[in-house]
Amino acid sequence: MTRTTLRTVTFKKPLVLRDHDEVLPAGTYRVETDEEPISGISFLAYRRTQTILHLLPRHGLRQSLAIDPDDLVAALDRDHAAENHSTPSSEHPVRRPAAREHETQVPRAGNQTEERRQEI
Repeated sequence: MTRTTLRTVTFKKPLVLRDHDEVLPAGTYRVETDEEPISGISFLAYRRTQTILHLLPRHGLRQSLAIDPDDLVAALDRDHAAENHSTPSSEHPVRRPAAREHETQVPRAGNQTEERRQEI
């Protein structure tokens, strides 16, 4: 049995996805991910089978693209980076961890803590 997850992603700048020649406009897109259970193991796990990006309607037509989910993550990271570069230097946006980064707080002597970033 296949399960489908729906979510939305918002791009503040136009985007380009690998394997797609057209520049897509900024906006909020629906993303649909299909997964199927992995059989033959002792716990429930799913394998992603398909990721679909539903494009913004143009001229009354709706289109969808089958995409690589890693390309979507890369496009979101580029959009976020472009947004931070356009922020005035007087504002200091909070850095969010990269998609495969994990933050931990490590106790230090006294009342100080050291922040470490670890690649996962």
